[in-house]
Amino acid sequence: MTTRTALLHPILLVVFVLTLATARGQDATSATAAPAVRPVLPDDVAERVADIDTRIEELSDAFLRGEIESLEEAIELAREVLALRLEHQGPESEAGSAWTDADGHAAEWYEVADDRRTVPDLRRLAALVPHDRAKLASLIGSDDDVERLYAAGRYADAQTITERQFDILSRVLGDEHTDTLTSISNMGALLRSQGRLAEAEPYYRDALAGRRRVLGDEHPNTLTSINNMGGLLQAQGRPAEAEPYYREALQGRRRVLGDEHPRTLNSMGNMGALLKAQGRLAEADPYLREALAGNRRVLGDEPPDTLNSINNMGGLLRAQ
Repeated sequence: MTTRTALLHPILLVVFVLTLATARGQDATSATAAPAVRPVLPDDVAERVADIDTRIEELSDAFLRGEIESLEEAIELAREVLALRLEHQGPESEAGSAWTDADGHAAEWYEVADDRRTVPDLRRLAALVPHDRAKLASLIGSDDDVERLYAAGRYADAQTITERQFDILSRVLGDEHTDTLTSISNMGALLRSQGRLAEAEPYYRDALAGRRRVLGDEHPNTLTSINNMGGLLQAQGRPAEAEPYYREALQGRRRVLGDEHPRTLNSMGNMGALLKAQGRLAEADPYLREALAGNRRVLGDEPPDTLNSINNMGGLLRAQ
């Protein structure tokens, strides 16, 4: 979730992208460039933040349901989380001061930026009229229903719930609230899963444009929208249009998430798959090799993603 007040989990962030492998190519940072230094919370602080986040979510849900009258406790807890983030990841901290954007300019780490939004979001909830609070309360847990239906292949039923989520969130919280953007992205994903690619495209484009404006180009959710846009274009037989999206997603994920994060490995595979499908076998080779090696290190030899990487690497070698 992007804020502690989020009602929707971005459950469809990566489920529709290809499961092939990856490696460094022209999208990657130069081998001579210094690697990005990602600000990370110490383990004990991360545990404290996770506990507070859980409590804030519980309080937010209780307020929306009418079980408590105030969100002041949640707001004070949100301030504590932001203070911890700033201390360890903020621009004045040792780790946070080293973080830059892709152009080398000083930038705020995305988790700090996320938590800056939490207090304003909580105050927005606190100011809602009872009717709107009840509308939001009716959505609590609905993301679990969408996830269950999606897992069962009941995409149309999941879409019905997601359409209701979007209708309520856009009216109560606005079109560019992070939860609303998640519902837009999920609508596109559900339409794509039903083979309705042309209908999915405007949802994917709207989610991406909104996330760029609200979250920035290198937020993990924005990078997921970039990756998903590439996947949709590839599925539509538009590889030349898909390629810059895949390259941007991979480069951003390497910087923000690291080379061995599952989403980064997924982007590597997508890039390799796209190149292989165009007959650019020599270019695809390093992506597929790096994805396979990464999946083996991170997941082991037998999980499905690793087996897919092995299969994809074998297919490439046969094609060569």
